[in-house]
Amino acid sequence: MELADRLRSRGHEIFVLGPAKLEPDVAVMGFSFAAIPDYPLGGPPVKRIKGAAARDAGQRRARQAAGVEALDVGPLASVLKSFGPNLVLIDFEMHAHIMTCVAEGYPVALFTGIIAGLPGLQAPPLHLGIVPGEGFGGSRAGVGLAWLRFWIWKHRKRLAEKRRFGGGDYDSLLQAHARARGFDFAGEITRWRWQIPFSYKKIPLLLFHARAFDLPSPRSPLISYVGPMLSEPPEGSAQSAGRAAEVLSKLAEVRERHGGKLIYIAFGTIAAPPPEFLTSLWEVVRRNPGWLFVLAEGGRPLGLEKDLPANLLRFAWVPQYQVLRFADAAIIHGGQNSIVECIDRGVPILAFPFPVNDQMGNAARLRYHGLGVIGKMTDQPEEIEQALRQAMSDRKISESIARMRGVFHRYRSEGRAEQTVEALLSAPNGPS
Repeated sequence: MELADRLRSRGHEIFVLGPAKLEPDVAVMGFSFAAIPDYPLGGPPVKRIKGAAARDAGQRRARQAAGVEALDVGPLASVLKSFGPNLVLIDFEMHAHIMTCVAEGYPVALFTGIIAGLPGLQAPPLHLGIVPGEGFGGSRAGVGLAWLRFWIWKHRKRLAEKRRFGGGDYDSLLQAHARARGFDFAGEITRWRWQIPFSYKKIPLLLFHARAFDLPSPRSPLISYVGPMLSEPPEGSAQSAGRAAEVLSKLAEVRERHGGKLIYIAFGTIAAPPPEFLTSLWEVVRRNPGWLFVLAEGGRPLGLEKDLPANLLRFAWVPQYQVLRFADAAIIHGGQNSIVECIDRGVPILAFPFPVNDQMGNAARLRYHGLGVIGKMTDQPEEIEQALRQAMSDRKISESIARMRGVFHRYRSEGRAEQTVEALLSAPNGPS
C-alpha cells in the first residue's frame, strides 16, 4: 500500500485486489478495491492418499481438479477485465494468480520483502545462517555445497509430495492450473532459486529492500531492489484506530515515570520462543530494573505468565514502527519487516532467529554488515545481557546502522521504486 500511495502521488491510477477483510484499510487510503478470495499460500489442504487410491488415474484426476478449484482464482480474470490495468503487480508467492494474469496477456511484475535474489557463491540459501568469509561454510566451496544440498533436498521434497498426495500436492496443482490457463509452465519457471516451489525466468521482480543490505550476489536485469516500503498507518485504519493511540499513550506514561533505557521485544507471529529461552530473557529483565522492556506478544501469549518482572510492559499488539521511535535497542526474531523498521529508526538489533523461512539468512546479513548482534535461543542470561549491551554500546554497529539508514532514505528520496514501475510501464513490449 505504501508503493501504491507513492505511485498515486505521481499521477497513476491504482486499483487494489485482495481478500474482503482488507477493504476497510484500503478504503481509508482512498483506493478503488475489488474483493477476490483469499489465497492459500502453500496450496489448499489436501489429504494424504495411500494404497490403490493413490495409483488410480481417475481418482488422481478428480483430486487434482478439486485442488485446482480450491486455489479459487476463478474470479480474477473477470475482475481484471473490468479494470483493464496497464500493469499488474502481484505478491511473488501468489503463483496461481501470476499464471492467470500472464496467460490473460496482462503485463506482470512481482514484489516481495524477502531478499530473494539469484544464487551465488557468496549468497547462500536464504534459510541458512551462513556468513560469507566465515569458516569453510562461508567459503565459495562451502556456499556452493550448501546450494547443492538445498537443490537435492528441494527435488526430493517435490517427488515425495507427489507420491504422498497422489498428484494433489501444490506443485502438481499449479502445473494443472497452468495447463488449464495456457501458461507455458516449462518455459517460464525455474527451480534453481531459493523460493519454494519455484520462481520465474522472465517476469520482473521488485525486492522491497536495499541492495546494500544483501550479500554479494549475481545481478539480473529482471530483479530490482527498490528500497523498503515503510509508513505509519493512516488515520482511521484498523491498525491506527484506538489500539495504537492507547498503546502509545500508556507507553509514554510508563516511560516518563520509569526513565532509563527502553528495550523493545518482539518475536513475530509465526513461532514462539522456547520456555527455557524466555526464562533466561526474563532474568535479564530482572537484572536491569532501571530499564523498561516492552514486549509485543504477536497476538498470542508467550507463556510464563507467573512472576514476570515488574519492568516488563506487555502488549498483545503494538504499532511497532511507531514504538521503535522510543527504543534504545530491539530484541527481535530476524523477520524482514522488523529489521528494516529498526534500521530506519536507528535502533540497535539483537536478533534470535528461528530456523524457519528467511530468518537465519536475514541474521547472516545483519552480521555480515555489522548491523547487530546475533544470539541463539540456547543462550544463558549472562550471554543475552552481554549481547544486548554490546548491541547498544558498539560504535561500529551504530555507524553501520546509520549508513544503512542513509541508503534506505536515498532509495525513497530518489523515487527508486516509482521509477522502476514507470520503466516497466513504458517498456515497448511490457515488463514480461
